[in-house]
Amino acid sequence: MTYTARLFVAFFAVVMMGASDTAYAQDLGDLLGDEPESSSSSGESDIGRERRELENETDVEASTKKVELPDAKKKVIKVLQRKPFLKLGRVEAMPFVGIITNEPFIRRIQFGAGLGYHLTDIFQLEIQGSFMPNFGRGDWKSITTQVFEENRVNPEISRMLWHATANLNYSVFYGKVASVGENSIIFDIYGSLGIGATGTQDDLALLDLTEDALATATQNQVHPMVSYGAGIRVAFTKTVALRFEGRGMTFINTFESLRLELKNNIALSTGVSFFFGKGAK
Repeated sequence: MTYTARLFVAFFAVVMMGASDTAYAQDLGDLLGDEPESSSSSGESDIGRERRELENETDVEASTKKVELPDAKKKVIKVLQRKPFLKLGRVEAMPFVGIITNEPFIRRIQFGAGLGYHLTDIFQLEIQGSFMPNFGRGDWKSITTQVFEENRVNPEISRMLWHATANLNYSVFYGKVASVGENSIIFDIYGSLGIGATGTQDDLALLDLTEDALATATQNQVHPMVSYGAGIRVAFTKTVALRFEGRGMTFINTFESLRLELKNNIALSTGVSFFFGKGAK
C-alpha cells in the first residue's frame, strides 16, 4: 500500500471515531433525562419574566399610594381668626358728656349715662338718659346778649332739661388698626334708632311773659321724642372702650299754648364704655 493510501485510511478512521463519540454523547443525554432547549421553553421563560416585571410594578404602585392619617392625627388649620373683642351676651355701661350743637342762642351741656345689653355682636338694646342744668344767663351765647341788650330784641329760648330714650343699636362695621408692637385697636361703627321723651323749659323772663297765663301754662313741658344717630366704639382692652356719638332728638314744642314748633336738636357726646360678662375673659 502506498503512502497516500495509508494517509487516507487514517483520516477516515479519525472521522468515524468522532461520529461515534457524538452519538454516544446523545445516547448518554437521553439516559440522564436532559432535553435540549426548544422554542417552547424559551417562550415560557419570557412569560415568567413579564410576570415578575408586573409584580414589581404592582409593588411600586402599592408603595406610592396616599397614606390616610387616622382621625385622631388630623389637624384643622384655622383660616379665620377669632375676634379679639366680643360683645355677645355682655352688658355695656357708659357715662358720657355732650353738647347740643344747633341751639342758636344758648349753650346746652349734657351729663348722662347709658346701659345696654348686647343680644349679639351686631344688635344691642340700650337705655340712655341725660340732664342739662339751667345756668340762666350763663347759658347765653354772645349773640344773645347782643340782640337783647343792644338791639332790644327778645329771642325765644326753650331749654332742654333732660332726655330719656330706649334705643336699638346696630353695628354696621367692625375693624382693627395696628398700634405699637403687636397690639391692635379694635373699633366698630354703629347706627341707632329709639323713642323716648324730653323735658323743656321756656325762658319767659327774657320775653317778659312771666305774668302771661298762656305762656306760663306751657313753660314746662314733657314731649314724646324720636331719637336717631350713629357712633363709634374704640376698644383698647376687652373691658374698656371709648365711645363717640352723634344723636338727633326730634320733638314738637308748644309755645305760649298756641304755637307749635318742630325741634330737632343735635347732640355730640363722648364717653367711656365698661363691658361686663362672659366675653371679658
